[in-house]
Amino acid sequence: MGVLTTKPLTPEQVATLAQAGGLLVSAADLPEVTVRVNAFLDGLAPLDELPLDSVQPIPALPHPEKTG
Repeated sequence: MGVLTTKPLTPEQVATLAQAGGLLVSAADLPEVTVRVNAFLDGLAPLDELPLDSVQPIPALPHPEKTG
């Protein structure tokens, strides 16, 4: 059902993603950043199981103060 990876990203993959995003991550910080990125992805994993096949996408919800 889901498409999120179950295999943790390597430090090399995290470094590549950081570089692609224009982020500077030092070699000293890379192990900690890798742990945090993998923890973030683990936290998102339950969202991948939501049954969204029948939900119509919308660009944004209206702000509560502007709904009437």
